[in-house]
Amino acid sequence: MTSLPASTAEAAATSFPVLSFSAAQRAAADPGSERVEEALALFAKHGALLLRDVFEPSRIEALDRRYRSRYRLELRKPDQIDRRRLFTVDVEGPFADPGYYANPLVFPILQRLLGRNCILGACSSVVSWPGAPPQTVHRDSESLYGNFEIDVQLPPYAVTLLMPLVRADAVTGSTRVWLGTHRVADFETARAMPSVAHEVEPGSMLMTDSRVLHAGEPNRSESIRPLLYITYHRSWFRDLGGYEKRPPVSLGWRRGRAIDPARRAMFRVADERDAADRVRWVLRRAANRWLPPSLRHLVARRRRDGAAS
Repeated sequence: MTSLPASTAEAAATSFPVLSFSAAQRAAADPGSERVEEALALFAKHGALLLRDVFEPSRIEALDRRYRSRYRLELRKPDQIDRRRLFTVDVEGPFADPGYYANPLVFPILQRLLGRNCILGACSSVVSWPGAPPQTVHRDSESLYGNFEIDVQLPPYAVTLLMPLVRADAVTGSTRVWLGTHRVADFETARAMPSVAHEVEPGSMLMTDSRVLHAGEPNRSESIRPLLYITYHRSWFRDLGGYEKRPPVSLGWRRGRAIDPARRAMFRVADERDAADRVRWVLRRAANRWLPPSLRHLVARRRRDGAAS
């Protein structure tokens, strides 16, 4: 696979904040207090942080196998205008392992940022097909008070972990970040600031503040670029934008029976969804998975026509 040009890679490496974990830290399941403090300082300054070598290769392989098997039909339907598809990933199988959603190297950092009782706001995926164009530059959350002049002065209230299942680089498409824009209220001023798209290997993850500007890069490869993401919220915060037709967190058919009871409170967003909404979503997802291609394309065209009107 082609890498970033040397000059681009060197510039990215020197400008993007990076924190690496050792094999010993992974084995001990403990980042150490100094590592946590370093992560907090970097994240406070930049609003983003690349956490390198978080997962062992065996865990990524297990997640990838489950993902490609469970969502094989979703991965074969490039019927979106921007050749990207977002869908909820059920918290079951390897996705129900606390090492995934409450990783011992990363979760202490998240708890310092969002409080010890932080919750899961979303467990999802976005897959980019070959030919996917650049994503629209955006922030993940709307303003709490309708005025980012206030929001940018606050501590973080939502943080997202972006985890590619294949190498995210200049070919497959990484995530471009406008560092420091979590402290800039005006969108156009923030948009004019320098940005960088750093390579992210499977097993590493990109952590972003919900207020920082970012956008997915185009997929110039000949294969899909699957990306898992988990959003964490302060216990009182809810961001349901974009989840009108799907739940932000789904516990699957078994309703979270495999989840560690000590972590069950983190999934309260899944319990807050109205039961009728959950049933409608399950039926809609089942229909989308099994409809003949001709009907799927008809439904997609009607949705596009409706969005354009």
